[in-house]
Amino acid sequence: MLCILILTLLAYANAALGKTEFFKKGKRAEIFELTDNKVSEFRIKLPQEDFELLLRKANTNNEYEYLTDTSTITKSSFNRDDLCNTDNYIEEEQKNFKASDREKILRSRFDEELEYIKTFLSVMEGYNLNKIYPEVNFRKELPQLKVDDSGYIGINIKSICKNFKFNINDYKAIKNPYSEKVRFIVFQSNSKFDLFNIAKILAGKTTFRHYLISNGLAKHLIEFKFLKVDSDGLYNVDANNYFSFCDGFSETKYNTKAIDNLLSELQTELYGTAKYILNEIKDTNIVDIYPDINVREEFPELNIDDDGYANIDVNDILDGFQYNVREFKSLITEKMSIDTYRKLEFNYFNSNKYFKLSNLLIKMAKKFNFDIDYAGTNLDNMLMDYKNVYKNNDGIYYYNKEASGSMIDSTEDSTKDDFKSKNATMIVNIGGKKQTFDKVTFSISGHFSRYYGKPQYKVKIGGGKNLYGRSNFKLRSDTLEPTYLRSKLISDIHNYLELPSCSANYITLYINNEYMGLYILTDLFKTSWIESVYGDKNTKFLYKCDGCNLTAKEDCKCENENEDITDNTEFNKLIKALDKAKKISDVESILDVDQFLTEMAIDFLTGGWDHLLASHNYSLYKPKNGKWLYLSYDFDLDMGLDSYPVMRFQDYTKKIHILEVLILKEPTRFDNIVKNIITKVFNPAVLFPHIDELKELIRPYVKKEYIKDKYGNYPGRINHSDWDLYSYEIWEANSDFTNHDNSQWEYFYGIKSWILERYRFLCSYYRMTCDATYLDKNFKYSINKNVEYHGLYNKSAFANEYEGLVKEGRCGPKFYNIKCKKADECCSSYGYCGHSDQHCDVNQGCQSEFGICKNASTTKPIRTTTTTTTIIKNKAKTVYSTRTLTKTKIVKTTTLVHSLATYSKVSYQGGIGSKYYLGVDQVKEYTQIPAKLGKQGNYIHWMIKNESKPSNMYLANKDGSISNYCLDVGKSINESSYYLTIKKCSNTTYFFKYSVSFTDYKNNKINNPSNIAIYKNANTLFTNENGIPYCIFYDDTLRIEQCKNPEASPNYIWNKIGNGRYTQTSTRTEVKTSTITYTTTTVIPTVIN
Repeated sequence: MLCILILTLLAYANAALGKTEFFKKGKRAEIFELTDNKVSEFRIKLPQEDFELLLRKANTNNEYEYLTDTSTITKSSFNRDDLCNTDNYIEEEQKNFKASDREKILRSRFDEELEYIKTFLSVMEGYNLNKIYPEVNFRKELPQLKVDDSGYIGINIKSICKNFKFNINDYKAIKNPYSEKVRFIVFQSNSKFDLFNIAKILAGKTTFRHYLISNGLAKHLIEFKFLKVDSDGLYNVDANNYFSFCDGFSETKYNTKAIDNLLSELQTELYGTAKYILNEIKDTNIVDIYPDINVREEFPELNIDDDGYANIDVNDILDGFQYNVREFKSLITEKMSIDTYRKLEFNYFNSNKYFKLSNLLIKMAKKFNFDIDYAGTNLDNMLMDYKNVYKNNDGIYYYNKEASGSMIDSTEDSTKDDFKSKNATMIVNIGGKKQTFDKVTFSISGHFSRYYGKPQYKVKIGGGKNLYGRSNFKLRSDTLEPTYLRSKLISDIHNYLELPSCSANYITLYINNEYMGLYILTDLFKTSWIESVYGDKNTKFLYKCDGCNLTAKEDCKCENENEDITDNTEFNKLIKALDKAKKISDVESILDVDQFLTEMAIDFLTGGWDHLLASHNYSLYKPKNGKWLYLSYDFDLDMGLDSYPVMRFQDYTKKIHILEVLILKEPTRFDNIVKNIITKVFNPAVLFPHIDELKELIRPYVKKEYIKDKYGNYPGRINHSDWDLYSYEIWEANSDFTNHDNSQWEYFYGIKSWILERYRFLCSYYRMTCDATYLDKNFKYSINKNVEYHGLYNKSAFANEYEGLVKEGRCGPKFYNIKCKKADECCSSYGYCGHSDQHCDVNQGCQSEFGICKNASTTKPIRTTTTTTTIIKNKAKTVYSTRTLTKTKIVKTTTLVHSLATYSKVSYQGGIGSKYYLGVDQVKEYTQIPAKLGKQGNYIHWMIKNESKPSNMYLANKDGSISNYCLDVGKSINESSYYLTIKKCSNTTYFFKYSVSFTDYKNNKINNPSNIAIYKNANTLFTNENGIPYCIFYDDTLRIEQCKNPEASPNYIWNKIGNGRYTQTSTRTEVKTSTITYTTTTVIPTVIN
């Protein structure tokens, strides 16, 4: 007993110190085993000129000068608000520059800016300026660009660049040679080509759309949009306006005036964009660019004439667009981002009820061949924006930001604008033991890392040396997520399961003795990693993928990590095999199926959308056994970014052929892997203590992340943008149970909250036996209300239906295996939770697997018997005989019978206008049901029987369940229209049916449209005098109109959201009479002498 107590105390002590063993020894590289449970120190030393170059490269898109030599800053460098005073700093710094050094630096800056000008003009050369800026008369306003009829500039860049001249006198007013002002002087130094004025004019025409939607030219022009003249007479960027336009999108909380100004500019911009697109469509021969399809059938709204051109009235269409100020304001009040802009654009383009421009562009993009260069049209550039729009399971269109690329660290490749030094040295201190490396390559990691306030880096150790088994590392700042835990935690899950994967631990980083803060040290999938893990030296079969859905039907962009390899035969065999596969056995010989499914299961559990579903952040490796492995990395955006924990795999995934084959068609193997991972590691009992240990380990370092130094700088934030800066309070909250809004997207689930809610849902859905501690609804945890997210969540149609069923108290296998939430409830045979005898008694159908009542009878009745006993006493014999009497009792019981039926949930999309009226005051609350399946407008959900015959059309409650109100036909408007009304279902007259084929007034047969037709009774269509049926039409209000083809008249389209089984709104009672027969025994004593 004493031994057990000692062991228990030791285990508790280790846990308190954060030293519990999460991994098996010997399963990871030595460097990661040595750095467990500690924060090691990496010190990088760069030559001074390389360090200064790093500071400039990290601020490529920032107008502030970085204070490169902090040793010269004194107290005079701070103003009375204790903020950094750049002017005082520059004056002091100026004293330290010798004239010769100053001129040397300025000449170097001139050369750098001249290279930038070449890039700038080369970018401009690739754009059709007439298409981007249709309102500009280039021949009149900017003749120096020599824009021809094709819209492209006709200048000789090399010749122009020769005429930019360096004159030291132009820089007399420049106090700091590293100032951004140097750029604007260089732009003005060509007397024959006024590039500065050209950039200013074009920048003045550059809009939100140009900036947000991947326009490379706009990225170069944007700083010229916000120029000011400083007191020294030189041009500089107006930081306040610049941030409002750029960095402010991601985090700035707009005031009322700013919102109104933004709304006004957006309205003008969206109108202009729509006009440009419509004119481009009208001026393009549609038949020529879609030669293989019947364009009149595919795009009936264009009314294409015999010559192949769209016969549309652009001005009439533009007049029909509605700018919903309330809706737009609700979207931009908190933040502006590319995603928000897309939603605004989709809504606006679809606001003309007779011409849905967004829908049209999506259809055109799906059919467009982007591999062909069509001369004379810019449709390809316009439609590219809509190529990655997809229709979700909820029937709503969304922009696939993952596929189109977002501000994610998606590539390790250096570009000419990135920083790399091969002259670095490094000292690593692990627990007091130091190692020195003299040959180190140090670089900024990732194309987008320069946009982060705190860049990410790569370290490569040269000279044949390594650090305890690894020579390539990534130093992750992970500033996009608030916790510093996601990358580490998901790497640890991989390691716990002993999967081939990257490992992760924590370090602090110094560069030239300057503290850069907390970083996450990870290894990289390089050939050296393959050699270390698999013994495969100089492998030919390691591919890094960035733009590949594992199909040859799309351009699968995967590059061999061995630069000497040009033969991709084996890789192409893999992709072709995956394309041809129809069942799992078809790929067993070429793909490690279990390993692949395990990676997909981890993504599914963690909500990991930034890997295969986004076509990047994974590698493929073929080991010696010939079965390819899928190697995933970059987990910082997993665990609940813009996701919802109530989801099945079919709700989570997108259309990728190999996932359909390996998972959706044959789910058993995948489901078993998911359940195994939940049992082993993805559960609160295992992960919560590990998270707590990691938090305590890094807590003091996280605190330092949010403490400014005496110069006003946060650790490592050499890019002065702070759009990705959170706070210590947010770190503490989001690493536990508090969901928090995200500056770039929408929200991050609290890590523990995500794990707990995924665990609860999947334990129920898969009918697993799970830890009752965490399934108990009374499990206690706290939420930080100060930083909690209060917006809408991205729920699927399934999540809405599932949660509606839970609220209704449904349960059992017919309702997604939902278990009763309360501990004293059982699931009745009808699928209801409760604690009455009908619910709890197994003899009456209690489904005890989904809930057990307290003190419930769970066994059959026990029969008893009696015996006759003879007793002899005082020589007198008394005989006890028995007489059995049979009695009958008539019992009447009243049973509540629920009538079950299957319904389809249907909805229409659209803002609820001021004219919305259906005639019943009592249900006005239903007119403001917020959008459940997206954030574009309001939705009214209805339930309609999913049967071949017409039925009532029930109004859905806010929780998704059926209400007691139904739709009915109201007063006549005119000969072709009727009002609709809402009544109690028991009082309605008319019936409704989804997808009714009909013949229209042109005698065209309309087959299976997505309409809802009206019936006068259960068998007879409600038609006009010509026999054309009536359908539900929606605008500001619902009404009845003569049915039209929804393809040409979108206001007749109803989205089928999903199916579900619901009780009828009315229930009935049945009186059952039963006869109970029972016996009684009468004891009759007889005395015999």
